[in-house]
Amino acid sequence: MSAAEEFNSTRKTKKPLTVAVFAGSREGRDPADKEDALYVGRALGLNGILLVYGGGCTGNMGFSSGACLEAGGLVKGFNLSCFAEAHDYPQKSYEVVCRSIAIRKEEMLAEADAYIALGGGRGTADEILDALNEQYLAGYMDPPVAKKP
Repeated sequence: MSAAEEFNSTRKTKKPLTVAVFAGSREGRDPADKEDALYVGRALGLNGILLVYGGGCTGNMGFSSGACLEAGGLVKGFNLSCFAEAHDYPQKSYEVVCRSIAIRKEEMLAEADAYIALGGGRGTADEILDALNEQYLAGYMDPPVAKKP
């Protein structure tokens, strides 16, 4: 039994272990970023871990979500309404449409049990900083937020 399967079997709720993946919507300059995104997506999918992410289908976002689905995993995309209405993003099992970036980040952070940051730009950095700040302030929030890796 994998660590994820063991964790999932001992949880009080039926919710699977969930990891938020913060990644860019572009491939980037470093070819290693694509390999990292594919590896992370595959690993999450093979271990039954739900991947949550920003909802896009291009770049490192698309590589990780596509690899997760190809490995038999589940993907939940938190897409902005302006993009969801204009385009079809097939690389997810579930989609949550959010009306603002702030709401999207808040919902992704709340959904996740852990975070992984991959190559990206300003948006990825913004997501990482929100996760870091939430964890830094976790004990002071009302109600307190659980510490997450």
